[in-house]
Amino acid sequence: MLFSIIIATYNAEVHIQNSLDALVNQAFSDFEVIIKDADSRDRTLEIARAYKSKLNLKIIRKRDSGIYDAWNQALEHAVGQWIIFLGADDKLVRRDALLEMSKYLANTTHELILFRVQVVRPNGTAVFQFGKKPHRSCTLWDWMGCIHHQGLVHKSSLFGQFGCFDTSFKIAGDFDWLSRFYTSGKVLEFFETEPFIEASLEGVSTAFSSRTRTLIEYLRVCLRSDPRSVPSARFALLKSRVRDCVVAIFGDRVSRFMTDVFRFVTGRKPIWFR
Repeated sequence: MLFSIIIATYNAEVHIQNSLDALVNQAFSDFEVIIKDADSRDRTLEIARAYKSKLNLKIIRKRDSGIYDAWNQALEHAVGQWIIFLGADDKLVRRDALLEMSKYLANTTHELILFRVQVVRPNGTAVFQFGKKPHRSCTLWDWMGCIHHQGLVHKSSLFGQFGCFDTSFKIAGDFDWLSRFYTSGKVLEFFETEPFIEASLEGVSTAFSSRTRTLIEYLRVCLRSDPRSVPSARFALLKSRVRDCVVAIFGDRVSRFMTDVFRFVTGRKPIWFR
């Protein structure tokens, strides 16, 4: 088995069908899909079970303490040589995505590969593409600034080398795991191509409303793994706390507008106001 695609779900009936349809339509078949469901109370499992005849599908229904516990549980059942993690609202956007990945992986000696991701709003509108080759000499903070986790393909043996995800993190467990890879001196390979995967702008770690909680966990990782990154993490956290104050005083819409004004004057694309 070449790929194990892990999808953690909880009450994901709105999105899971689109994600699974995209997998059914792949022009490549040497993969399994593992749905780790945290005992959903909606139609998530009913929808997923309808795909058992269309996909090599494993469904694990068991409560967990969060997404990283869910991923760890799924990893125990994964048999693929390479691991891909998707959110229930993420999907492969090219029919040849897994086929092209497989061709690339057949000719690389690297163990962690980064592909570019198309980030979209909840309504499907494209916002920006994320992912670029990081410089090995840069700080952990700048290195992570090049990576979208849904764009990563992991050699399964890496989880034996670096362990699974730390479940004490609720948002930044992937950041923490990647910090172990970063400090090991191993090289992240970037495959320059059009995006294979579409991911939501309002994911848990990227959502406007959870930014401060995310950055608190990022800072915790930087303090332990790369002191050079601490000033950048602290500054980002300060900006986020200021934004929280703006939300408390003026509301979410005004805060999103002001954040985008700041992004515009600093040469970045506005993404939050709509």
